[in-house]
Amino acid sequence: MQEADPTYEPSLYTSEAAEADTPPSLSTHTLRRLLYLAIAVLVVLLLILLPPYISVNRYQRRIATSIGDSLGRPVHLDRVSLNLLPLPGFTLENFVVDEDPAFGSEPVIRANSVRATLRLSSLWSRRVEFSTISFTEPSVNLVHTAAGKWNLESILLHAAHISAAPTAQRKAGPAPRFPYIEATGARLNLKLDREKSPISLTDADFALWLPDPQQWHLRLSARPARTDTDVSDTGTLELEGTLGRAASLDQVPISLRGEWRNAPLGGASRLLLGRDAGLRGEMVFTANAQGTVSDSKVQARLRLTDARRADFVPAQPMDIDLQCLGVATADFHSFEDLRCSWPPAGSSDAPIVALTGTLPDLRNPRSADLQIGTPVFLPQPSSIGCV
Repeated sequence: MQEADPTYEPSLYTSEAAEADTPPSLSTHTLRRLLYLAIAVLVVLLLILLPPYISVNRYQRRIATSIGDSLGRPVHLDRVSLNLLPLPGFTLENFVVDEDPAFGSEPVIRANSVRATLRLSSLWSRRVEFSTISFTEPSVNLVHTAAGKWNLESILLHAAHISAAPTAQRKAGPAPRFPYIEATGARLNLKLDREKSPISLTDADFALWLPDPQQWHLRLSARPARTDTDVSDTGTLELEGTLGRAASLDQVPISLRGEWRNAPLGGASRLLLGRDAGLRGEMVFTANAQGTVSDSKVQARLRLTDARRADFVPAQPMDIDLQCLGVATADFHSFEDLRCSWPPAGSSDAPIVALTGTLPDLRNPRSADLQIGTPVFLPQPSSIGCV
């Protein structure tokens, strides 16, 4: 019989073996973090997978009616879907705003897709507000009649009578906050009465918001185009400014700044005239207007660099810097007190050409009454700033 080893400690070895066989335990803090992570993953999966199974089409008519009441025009859409990421909102498909029958039958706005993002803070006030309304590649028809009326006039005046809070206001108040309206890849078509003009604006990016309860701010960047020519390089047109609230269009306060830049003279002439005028060089045209739609101070500046004829390359091309001041009346259909000078009045360069007069009807250039003189007899420029 084998004698027991006096140095053997069964309790010690047994304890170490038991510890080796026992899996390590997780701390309470680690378990809590894993639980939060699992809940977050579950929530994200629900946000991604759940919306297609939630039908909001029963609210389609209500949404269309609400937007139509805001615009003062009937609105139609084919389908409404719910989006929860990246922010809760709705996607409206085949969005159409009807035209006023007095301006034609073609819709004033048509977009395949419109995304409306909800303001979550507005839900606590039991009112649904949208923070952003985004149009993707919409088509907009701007109609101007022989009587001088625009089809968007009624929409603008209708919106002016609706009380709205500024777009950037953080907390919901008595009046709903005006959404930030934007459009990307838009096309703006110009129609004269029932006939569509070949001139349009393409690849347009547009934004409209309400920085002040009495004032809208707008921004537009687009590329001018003409459908009856193959002109491709026409430069970039940018417009930015503010529109105020008023009872009628002619009383609407405006402060607008525009610029047509990077326009080759050959492409610009084909755009405006429908043919190549045989001129080469680069053109930058800037203008601003301050006042009201019916009575505004206007300043414009035309700068031509390296101007020349297409069939002649001079040793030193001509640079032209022409400035015009005037007063626009009758909704920008008439211009009074026109004063143009090349170079601009007050320039250190020697005066070359001066022109004064009136243009009673912009649609009839032959109605102009103009006189050519010398810039020294022209009044100094008004205080209106240059773009």
